[in-house]
Amino acid sequence: MYHKVSYSSLNWTTPLDTLKRFYCSEGNARGFCGECGTLLYWRREAGPNISIAIGTVDPLYLFGEGWEHMNGEVPKEGFGRALASGCGGHEWVRNEIKGVTDDLALLGAGTQGRGERMEEE
Repeated sequence: MYHKVSYSSLNWTTPLDTLKRFYCSEGNARGFCGECGTLLYWRREAGPNISIAIGTVDPLYLFGEGWEHMNGEVPKEGFGRALASGCGGHEWVRNEIKGVTDDLALLGAGTQGRGERMEEE
């Protein structure tokens, strides 16, 4: 699952020396870790947004690990529930699981949801 945010509002919290990009087509970048290969994001570089893979968000921000050292900037439970609630700009890929992930109202998927699906090519 990806959460779409404005690229201009994104603040990388770790060094970017291992961040690599792959262009599957002109202007469409996939960001990944050059050491382990983890997919971190995808982005249309001409557009204003970036779609972050939710599972790659740092533990502090995802589920609040270490929140007590942040002077109130991060809630105790982190932001994971908000990121995966279905209330934001979520996106899904073609390989949804019929009967499992194809129509989850909680995640904003399917006919009940607000998510944005990738179109078939």
